[in-house]
Amino acid sequence: AAMQAGDTVQVTGGGYKGSTGVIQEVDGELAKVSLNSFGAPMTARIPLSQLEAPATAAAASTTAPVQVAAGDEVNVTGGGYKGSTGLVEAVDGDLAKVKVQSFGPPMSVRIPISQLEKR
Repeated sequence: AAMQAGDTVQVTGGGYKGSTGVIQEVDGELAKVSLNSFGAPMTARIPLSQLEAPATAAAASTTAPVQVAAGDEVNVTGGGYKGSTGLVEAVDGDLAKVKVQSFGPPMSVRIPISQLEKR
């Protein structure tokens, strides 16, 4: 499946390995990705070969799927917001919109449900 703008991806190699982000545009073998690592959003150009959809990573996991719903308080267990706590605002497929308290004011971010656990 070809990756395209708007897809949420996990970085599997290179200097941004372990980060998650959203593809802004695809240019040949590179994707311009808005990363949510280290508190401050940033954009990086990353080879498509170093990106995968978080669902792929979740499917490889042997843990039972996490069930979260709007209003749940959660701990973030992976990705750029690992260690943060938040409040689920909405669930959309395998992503949850979570208001996280990370660095500075709370902000809403989309996090794969596989990276959340209920508090």
